Amino acid sequence: MGTLHRDAGFTIIETMLFLAISGLLIVTLLTGTGASINIQRYRDSVQTFKNYLQNQYADVASVSNDRDNNWACDTNAFTEVTAGVGEVRGQSKCVIIGKYVTVVGSKTTEYSVTAFSPTTTATGGDIEKLKTQYVLNVAASSKEESTLEWGTSLAWPAQDSKAGSERSVAILIIRSPDSGLLYTFTSNTVPENPSPDTLKTLLVTGASTPGQGAQTLCLDSTGLFTGENLSVYIAPFATGPSAIENRSNDLEGNTVKC
Repeated sequence: MGTLHRDAGFTIIETMLFLAISGLLIVTLLTGTGASINIQRYRDSVQTFKNYLQNQYADVASVSNDRDNNWACDTNAFTEVTAGVGEVRGQSKCVIIGKYVTVVGSKTTEYSVTAFSPTTTATGGDIEKLKTQYVLNVAASSKEESTLEWGTSLAWPAQDSKAGSERSVAILIIRSPDSGLLYTFTSNTVPENPSPDTLKTLLVTGASTPGQGAQTLCLDSTGLFTGENLSVYIAPFATGPSAIENRSNDLEGNTVKC
């Protein structure tokens, strides 16, 4: 009697089961890897925004001035660039004293801030002098625009009544022409076009409205991932890069959640 032999190999059912399990494992692996990449991209965006703000202080503190001799400034601290009719550097009655930065949703805009020097000796404290004896303006030729990385966007803290709507913030960093000290002023209202009047409006002293008070700038991942948002925090009465830090909701003592 002959012996029945069975060829080695997989049945169709076994093959289909193997492919299904393998596919599921691959999908799970790709999903987990994609989520990790998105989380890292979001964190990179928050860190980049922090570095961006810190660099503004560095530019102001170092009296960064890259203008050429085609630059001219009038008594309203208004600047224009016209070839051959500018003022030699160091001989203008206007001085570059700071940076004006706005963030509207995901768009950032920055300008150098100019001030027309008073013809008489200024008296009083630094901020009082800036309010009453200097004319402030932005140098239009210095305008730079960019966007936050990876599609992130400025957002209101979770407990704010405006949470869920687009947020804007204006930040004015000033180096006093008299003492050399740095001051920071912020506002949650961003004018469409900065002017001497709108810049003076930002010079609110004290930790109110928010003036020189703290700012928690939440960054919305806008769908990049579903975890908790992080923030860039500006300490009250900020005077330098060390006043800017990253914060998470679980940071001890943090009462403003994103």
